Amino acid sequence: MDKPPTPDIPSLGQGGISKHSSELRSRAIGRKRNGYGKALGDVFLDETNSVQNLIKNALTNVLNKHGYKIYDINSNYSPETVFIDVTINKFWSWLDIDFWSIGIEAEIDTNITITYTDSKTKSISAQTSNRVMAATDSAWKETIDSILHSYQKSAEKELEFLAVHK
Repeated sequence: MDKPPTPDIPSLGQGGISKHSSELRSRAIGRKRNGYGKALGDVFLDETNSVQNLIKNALTNVLNKHGYKIYDINSNYSPETVFIDVTINKFWSWLDIDFWSIGIEAEIDTNITITYTDSKTKSISAQTSNRVMAATDSAWKETIDSILHSYQKSAEKELEFLAVHK
């Protein structure tokens, strides 16, 4: 959203969302703000990564842990193949500044549709807060690592029912 009312709503500076390429938007993970809420700059993953890749890797780890093999959609598949479609509703981090420290908050929200003999949609989400003295690059990375870990734990819990298909 351009000029959101609260920092937990994804946004981008430098002219707003429409002024950025889809590649750059896929790497946007947060927005830095000062103590008065004024946006100071955007936080991006490096050029070799994307939000989609982070979610794909997190879910792949969960599924591999339970014995599933992941195939590309163009692969040959059998009647026992379980199809998973992921919609990323939100992957965002923001600052929560108080008198003593800075909180780097993060949230992931996805919908996962699993199709086997029928379709089921599960909502998988996670939230985290990392209190730090300064919002350094390493503090943002630590927060993103933490939210991905929390997301994987939520995914494991929500996807337990897949075990019946094995």
